[in-house]
Amino acid sequence: MRHKAGKENETQTKHTGRNIVIAVVVVLAAFCAYAAALVHSAMVIKDEVTQSVGVVRDSGIGAALAGSGQDSSMAGMTAIEAVAPQLQQHTTVARGQADGWVWRSASMLPVIGNDFAATRIATDALDTLASDVLPSLTDAANTMQKAGLANADGNLNVKTLTEVSSKISKSNDTLQRQVTALNEAPEPHIAQVRDALTSGKATLDSAAS
Repeated sequence: MRHKAGKENETQTKHTGRNIVIAVVVVLAAFCAYAAALVHSAMVIKDEVTQSVGVVRDSGIGAALAGSGQDSSMAGMTAIEAVAPQLQQHTTVARGQADGWVWRSASMLPVIGNDFAATRIATDALDTLASDVLPSLTDAANTMQKAGLANADGNLNVKTLTEVSSKISKSNDTLQRQVTALNEAPEPHIAQVRDALTSGKATLDSAAS
């Protein structure tokens, strides 16, 4: 009887040990999968942000907008309109990665969670610039170009001026909020995204200046 009970206890102990090993393996596998997903997400964000900055640099948007006079301004708006779709492609992908469950859950981690949160703020800011601010500015420029600043009688076109001024003001307010949020965010320590986000900050600051 004692021998039978001893064998049962031994079997139960083996089963318990096996279950513990299986549980540990499952946890480790899940952790490895999560870590791999996080690294992949970081690489995608780095690549997309870097390409976004490259689009802005190579298109000459900054130089065009920095010019003086109506011709220079219209050249800047034309440049923005031409590259906006390409820019939006990159910023939307980066924002989608940072808004995904992998990045959101990482934002809740102690200490390094702030780094992931900062990345989300940065990608949100860049995508807002590409998908909201720039299209609004080009829309305002197109409105002004089509309607003109003066009526047929030579008087100022107050309606057009008011509409254009409102669009530009709203765009500027949106941009300034994003710049403030970005500059107040903690600097990430993750090598894959830190340098790209630094370039992104410079791009946003340039657009807001």
